[in-house]
Amino acid sequence: MKKKKILIVCTGNTCRSPLAMVIISDHLKKNAPTSNFSVLSAGVSAQNGEPASKHAAQVASELGLSLDKHAARRVDRNLLKGVDLILCMTGTHKLHLLHNFENLEGKCFTFAECVISQDISDPYGRDIEAYREIAAAIKNSMPDLLSFLKKFFP
Repeated sequence: MKKKKILIVCTGNTCRSPLAMVIISDHLKKNAPTSNFSVLSAGVSAQNGEPASKHAAQVASELGLSLDKHAARRVDRNLLKGVDLILCMTGTHKLHLLHNFENLEGKCFTFAECVISQDISDPYGRDIEAYREIAAAIKNSMPDLLSFLKKFFP
């Protein structure tokens, strides 16, 4: 069975999307062990190879997760070819993807459309508490994400 690829998208791929990637991956491994998902992350304006931000790495570590090997990557056509579902942190990210890439209709959503009622704001340049709040919002939305995934991948 082919793995279903989920791509999490933010701006620079150093804060929100890497945190969401490790939180979602961990949750799926623990709560849907028979599922066959691969979770990736990228940014619409990422500088390829950049590490996760210091605060994102620290918050991941506090959750027992690691971003030590994370390397930012920019969204491109090759990455999008093999992706089954795209979850964007904001509506702006979604609009950017839909405007700049073809054949994403029906598989590109904002995180808010799927699991919570608001966009995931950018913590870049803010204190560690902003990162903890974002991680908590993502983590708390995991039951809703599992429900969404069951509907999206029947």
